[in-house]
Amino acid sequence: KTIVIMYHKPPNVITSHSNADEISRSATSATRRTCYEDIFTMKGFISDTMGDSNTSFEEATKMKSKLHAIGRLDADTTGLLLLTNDGALVHRTTNPNAK
Repeated sequence: KTIVIMYHKPPNVITSHSNADEISRSATSATRRTCYEDIFTMKGFISDTMGDSNTSFEEATKMKSKLHAIGRLDADTTGLLLLTNDGALVHRTTNPNAK
């Protein structure tokens, strides 16, 4: 099942699966969370099979695969990100040679 999420990325959230580089650069300061950590800890998802608005992302989607961002935003930039579990969709939308 293909999942696409529209996510408004706030400032100080990184578009990366890991914040390991961030942690090594700033041992004394607070680290930035990733957009994936943000989504997986959010509540209020409504799926096509569940009406509960207090549902977590994992409960709503039953998704076991990783999400991938379609595009990137700098850490301090805010804006719309599309995230999906469909690798072919990411390829078609980000690769200029994709047909």
